[in-house]
This record gives sequence, structure tokens and C-alpha cells, in this order.
Amino acid sequence: DAAGRHAETALQLCVQVKYPAGAATALAVLGGLAARAGQTGPSLSYCREGLATAVPTMDQASLVALLELAAWVMTRRTDPGPAGQLLGIASGLRPPARAAAETRFADEARAAVAATLGTEELAALVRRGRELGLDGVAALLAGLDPADAA
Repeated sequence: DAAGRHAETALQLCVQVKYPAGAATALAVLGGLAARAGQTGPSLSYCREGLATAVPTMDQASLVALLELAAWVMTRRTDPGPAGQLLGIASGLRPPARAAAETRFADEARAAVAATLGTEELAALVRRGRELGLDGVAALLAGLDPADAA
């Protein structure tokens, strides 16, 4: 609860001072908290808002966190294909070394896609995502209703 309150405050402050990279990071935190609480619909909404904020700034850390979180949420849906592509987009932006806590959503999403579709299909989806790049984010998220992300 305290983390959520702090992230909401950070989001408000970042919006006030017109700091979109900070706002995107706060949205990623809020989305991650919602996801861990089992609230995948709100989590996906935070991802959409955060990506809309982060893409113009090209803030690498926020983009990667939001893309990987959105991929994790999508693995909870019936079609894991978009999740694999989002992981591919994120892998094209991800710095080589990150703490294990920062990769938890990506690791879980990758495992879920591989378990459902197989490792070869996961690799193909990741390649496709890397080819799409950030231009593909809007298309992958466009048809998804956060209410369906359960």
C-alpha cells in the first residue's frame, strides 16, 4: 500500500513538473504493483499510459520495464503471441546487465510463452518484435481491452 501511495505521489509530481520519463517510471511501478496483486486489467492500463508517455522520451529504462510488464500481462490472456513480440521489442532496448528483480516479469513472461508455444516459436516472436521496434508497440496493444486481461 505504501509503495502504491508513493508511486501515485511521484506520478503527480512528475506530471506537475513536466518530467515524462519520471511519470513513465511511476506508471511502471503502479502497473507492476497491480499485476502482483492480480489486477491485470489495471496493470495493462498503466502499461498503455506509461508507454504513451515513455515512447516520445525514449527513456530506455521505463520503456523496457513497461514492455516487459505488458508482455507478462498478455501471458495471462489466451493469445501469448503479442507477449513474445513485446519481449522482442524490449530486448532491442534492454541494457546488457540488470538486477534479477528488474527482469522478473520478463523471465516469467518468457517462460509462459515458451511453455505454451514452444521455445522455437518464442524465438521467432522475439525476432519479429525486434524487427517491429517501438513502432510496433501501439499495434500490439491497440486491440487489447484491459477488462479482458484477467
